[in-house]
Amino acid sequence: RGVRPEDLYEAASGPHMQPIAVRIVTVEPLGAETLLILAAGSGEEVVARIGRDTTLRAGEAATLFLDTAKLHLFDPATTKAVPRSR
Repeated sequence: RGVRPEDLYEAASGPHMQPIAVRIVTVEPLGAETLLILAAGSGEEVVARIGRDTTLRAGEAATLFLDTAKLHLFDPATTKAVPRSR
């Protein structure tokens, strides 16, 4: 599975939004946007690219929202992307 950093949000904004509990590891302000390094429940680190006006801080627990309509799946044997059904 794969998630692009821009497909994670601070607030739900559509019907395909799935909440995920995370811990903020690092906050990197980059001017027009902010990168968040997150620890998910599985311990894996994930990057989120959000707006510059975030109030999230390193060390905090938070709920972000994943746009599941934009989720990418990969075959573990071949590592190729699994086509989306229409």
